Amino acid sequence: MAYTYRPTPASRTMTPAPKHLEPLLQRNLSSDDADIVGRIRCSCGSDDLIPLFVGSRNETERRHYLQVTAIDGNWFLRLGCRCPKCSTESLIFDDHLHGWNGFVCAEEEVRSLPRPPFEQWHCQKCRSHQHRMAITIQTDDMETAIEEGGDLITEENWFEAFGWLTLDVTCADCGHGPNRIVDYETM
Repeated sequence: MAYTYRPTPASRTMTPAPKHLEPLLQRNLSSDDADIVGRIRCSCGSDDLIPLFVGSRNETERRHYLQVTAIDGNWFLRLGCRCPKCSTESLIFDDHLHGWNGFVCAEEEVRSLPRPPFEQWHCQKCRSHQHRMAITIQTDDMETAIEEGGDLITEENWFEAFGWLTLDVTCADCGHGPNRIVDYETM
């Protein structure tokens, strides 16, 4: 019988995660090699987190979600989390720093703007703040990113200029979800 090589998750070439997410991301190894799919976990090990945001919360009967918001003439979409167990606060996404527009296109004056304070996300069903969070990041392949990004994109950082981000939350108290609260093109 001939041996057939089947790559295991450890031997696959996967898109690297953006560096700021490495301490938080528990990657789903069965996901597509090009997409970064996983859950957000605090460095203390807690999966139950308080989602934080700067954005416009839109509420319909069936769905609550976030969009960019204008504050003092500037547009913002920021996502973070706070661990209720150890009180660590972490940044997940800032549209002035992360993704294609933040990494490649943002000017220094935009990157250095004072950041508005976070608000806490709450469950639309029971109003609890604690949730489990899942993230998906989609990006071009390295060659395309380098070609499109000019001198700013290299083999060492091409994955920082990702093109799409989704964030899903599931209430840790009542189980409502998953709810996609962010579905955002960063280009």
